[in-house]
Amino acid sequence: FARRMILQETGAAEYTFRGKKKVLGFAPIASTGWSIGVTQDKDEVMALAYANRNLILMVSGLFLLLTILAVFFFSRSISAPVQKTLTTLNQAIEQATDVIMIIGLNRKIQFANPAMAAIIDRPVQNLIGAPPSLDNTNLTNIDEIWALLEQGKTWSGLIKGVKRNSRSYSINMTITPIRNETGTISSFLAIGRDISREIMMEKQLQQSQKMEAIGTLAGGIAHDFNNILSAIFGFSEILLRNM
Repeated sequence: FARRMILQETGAAEYTFRGKKKVLGFAPIASTGWSIGVTQDKDEVMALAYANRNLILMVSGLFLLLTILAVFFFSRSISAPVQKTLTTLNQAIEQATDVIMIIGLNRKIQFANPAMAAIIDRPVQNLIGAPPSLDNTNLTNIDEIWALLEQGKTWSGLIKGVKRNSRSYSINMTITPIRNETGTISSFLAIGRDISREIMMEKQLQQSQKMEAIGTLAGGIAHDFNNILSAIFGFSEILLRNM
């Protein structure tokens, strides 16, 4: 890890220290020539993520940003724990199953994690510099969404789209404005979760419920016909005996 940081690489890694699994994230700072790394227990990271994924990722991102700024402005020497913490955060973002994007004021994507690329079936490099797809099931106009975000408010909705293989995807997305130290909006943080499978299962459940209702109706009708036929068969048998 130290060799990669000396080479001014950006990356993340996972390792074991004193029997505990750790995640490490590291990145260079161009203006100083430093390389910052941050580490954290993997269990800690995952426990928070499972508790409240969207909120924790947002808070963790802001916490990381504040931590990096504090280290950058108030410390000349970067200690090993701080370097590991940054690496841990980078690793968590890279390996997260949820969508994480940073969108600039020009409404174009500045960063997208591999999960986003995997969900929409597009390479990461094709996403950078492109506007994010905000087609949503609420039919909210895209300009209205940006107007809300630029006012400093958070927007949440179900984003829908089509992959290259013509399959559809649905992402439960939350976009939050990020403010700098002066309180001015500098970018937007988008965090989302792929719920395509849940929606598909919900549709399958609805279809099965429809079929169950039809089966119940057909069974009821058959039962009623059976009652009528039983009477007809009974009277027919009596009539035959009388004849």
